[in-house]
Amino acid sequence: DLSFTYDISYNRRFKKKGRSFFGNNSLMIGDVENDQYNDVENIFYTGQTTITTLNQNRQKRVDNLRSHTQLNFTEPINKSLSLRFSNTFIYSKDNDNLLTYDLDPSSGKYEVLNDGLSNGLKRTSVKNTGSVILNWTRKKFTVSPGINLYTFHIKNDYQKNTDIIQNYNYFFPSFNLTYNGFNLGYRANINEPSAYNLQPVVDNTNP
Repeated sequence: DLSFTYDISYNRRFKKKGRSFFGNNSLMIGDVENDQYNDVENIFYTGQTTITTLNQNRQKRVDNLRSHTQLNFTEPINKSLSLRFSNTFIYSKDNDNLLTYDLDPSSGKYEVLNDGLSNGLKRTSVKNTGSVILNWTRKKFTVSPGINLYTFHIKNDYQKNTDIIQNYNYFFPSFNLTYNGFNLGYRANINEPSAYNLQPVVDNTNP
């Protein structure tokens, strides 16, 4: 398995009190290889005794790339009010390939491709979240209502199945109340399923 990550941030406060900017970018690249050998004999005693065997090698190859960029800008309106503009951009690319080989009795090797238990998925996802939040502060109170726009573009490129392209747009409110160290908030968070969850291959390792 191989992986590479980096994270870089920039923070600036301006001469005007309360005005600030924050930026962050992170990158993750991963490569995972997994060979799973299944040599199993199952005996079922329900009614007539049945015996099944499983001799397979499941070869899993997963490549991941994920880039995350966040930008925040805060602009004061007066001593009590300020506006915060935030944008988060996430780009991800996943390759999830599964090859299943059955045991060849003549050679004793796992070299007979089981096409019904093999497939591949290339998945590209672009997700953007834009937010505008109003902060009102009075003594120990801080109230922060906001509006958030989520946009998704996802392309699922299957090796053997029909490609699926998904586009979504969502508006969600948010709210946060802070008083003397106590915090109460509401915010929606949407996460799409991973390529692993969308791999259309039956897991036959557990009867």
